[in-house]
Formats: sequence, C-alpha cells, structure tokens
Amino acid sequence: MRSAAAVADPWGTFGFSIKLQVRHPRRSTDDVSKALGIRPSRVVVAGEARTTGAVAPLPGTYEESYCSLHLGTGTGRALESRLRAATRKLRKHAALLRSWRRSGGTLAYYITIHGEAAMGLALAPDLLLDIGRLGVELGIEALRARQRS
Repeated sequence: MRSAAAVADPWGTFGFSIKLQVRHPRRSTDDVSKALGIRPSRVVVAGEARTTGAVAPLPGTYEESYCSLHLGTGTGRALESRLRAATRKLRKHAALLRSWRRSGGTLAYYITIHGEAAMGLALAPDLLLDIGRLGVELGIEALRARQRS
C-alpha cells in the first residue's frame, strides 16, 4: 500500500536509471569509457563474432561497436539534478565527444523511469540545450512497475 505522501506526490513512487549508450561503426568504444572513467556494463566491438550475454556464439558479426555506461540512478525529482550532473561530466570531454561524432559515432542518454502511477515528465530548456550542444541524443523509456499486493 502506498503512503499518503506518495499518492499526493506521484514522483515519490518513481525510480530512474541514466545510461550513456556509445556506438561507432568501426572504432572501439574504449576511448570514451576510459576518458569518462566509467567501466561499461556491456561492450561489443564492430567486426567481432556475435554472442549472447552468456557468451554463447550467435551467427554473424557485430555491425557496430557499442557500450553502455551507467551514469546514475535515483528516485523522484532527483532525475533532473542527476541528468545535469551527468551532462557537466560529459561537457569536460566535449572535444572527445565532437571527435567521436565526426568520425561516425553516436552518443545517447538512455533514461528509464518506472513507477506505480501515471506520470508526466518535463525537463528545463537550458538542460536540453546543454545536452544538444554536446550532440547527445535523449531517449526516455517509461516502464510500469508491477503492482504490489
């Protein structure tokens, strides 16, 4: 059962995760993950044999390099402040990110939010401008948490 405070403020029932997805058609993603000082949770390299997450072989090779970098988690209204902090961190590496994009790579925030109730989301224009200036795409996926009994 949800508390009265959670019902009054649905943000209190929501959790979130922020990841940076790094992709490139030819290059390894090591340069980006090392520069940011974040160990990737998933890495594949263009041209290598495909495998399942359990390292069982699959047909073919990876068409692009990919890694996922965990940037933060939290609950409720902390989403915007965590996203601002992640963007400040990326801004310190703006030259590397520009070079990455010019050579064919892409960068995308991948944000998942999950909760028990309906919710809307708005981000401040200055934050969206900062993200856009870095050339980072913004993806948001909303998931409904399972109802607790």
